[in-house]
Order: sequence, then structure tokens, then C-alpha cells
Amino acid sequence: MKMKTLTPHQWHLLRQLRQAGCPLDLDHLPPPADPIRVITIPWQLDSQSWPNVFPVDNGVGIVVFLWLAASVSTTICSLRIEADWLQTSPRPMEFCAEHRGKYCLRLRERHVQLSPSYVLRPTLPSPLPLKRGEAQKGLLMSTTSSLQSNERELQATLWITDIFDHEYPYEITLKQLESS
Repeated sequence: MKMKTLTPHQWHLLRQLRQAGCPLDLDHLPPPADPIRVITIPWQLDSQSWPNVFPVDNGVGIVVFLWLAASVSTTICSLRIEADWLQTSPRPMEFCAEHRGKYCLRLRERHVQLSPSYVLRPTLPSPLPLKRGEAQKGLLMSTTSSLQSNERELQATLWITDIFDHEYPYEITLKQLESS
């Protein structure tokens, strides 16, 4: 017998019941159908599209412009990217040493400074609560030592972890800077 997929609202109600003390075993239920809608948006500066994966000092930069919309009230605790082409797990991009409190990217002869308000940290400094219908957008910025692919388009999985430590996978496609 095939189990019916729960709606995000049903899943949320079951988690609230369990949190209130009801003895529910949620481990054997199918995962919720998209508690969060994830849209990757090509990121642009001055109307020019930029790649998601490109060389940076000491490795490779990964920048994804995300739009996250909650189908049900939820709280996001962390975001991470996994892919076969990554040799090491990405780590959060650090603030620029020259420009305090800013993130800096050097790409195609261009130096771009970004305010932290535009950046979604992989491990959020505090949980990000989203009410049903609310959205959050920003750049997820990470670095890694190297990657194992010369492909122009790279497939990856964005993992979102909620406050209950449940993880939700979303398939995304990243564009790599073409070699010159």
C-alpha cells in the first residue's frame, strides 16, 4: 500500500502535536511536499549575469541567489550545498579582510562589495522564522578548495534544515565560469 504524501500544512500540524507531547512517530511518514519553495535566480550586477561557480583566492567561490518562500510556517536553521563535483564541503564565505563587515568578490576584473544584509549565511546566526506565505531572498555564498568538473552547468542539492532538525533537499543547477 502506497502512503499518501502529506501536505505541508498536515506535516506542520503533526510536528506541533509531537512538540506538545503527543507520542507521534514521524520517522515512518513520507516527507512533506515542499514546505519551502526554492527558486534560484540568476544573479546580476549592472544588468550582467554572473556565474555561480568561479575561482577565488585559495579555491572556488559558490554564489547562489535564492528566493525561499514558506508553504507553511517554518523556521530555517541552516542551508548547505552538496554535489558530486565538490571535493570538500563548502564553508561560509568570510568577510573581506580589507573592507570590514563586507563580503567582497573579485570576478572578471571587477571588485564587488556586498553588505551582509544581502547574504544568507549557510549556518544562520539565529534561526530564520518564516510565516506561511512569507519569503526571504539573498545570496548564499560559500567557498571550497577545488572542484572536479569542467562542465558549464553543475547539478547540486541545496539542503535546508529546519528547527526540528528535519532536512529538505532541493535540486539546483549552477553555472560555472567559462575558462578563458
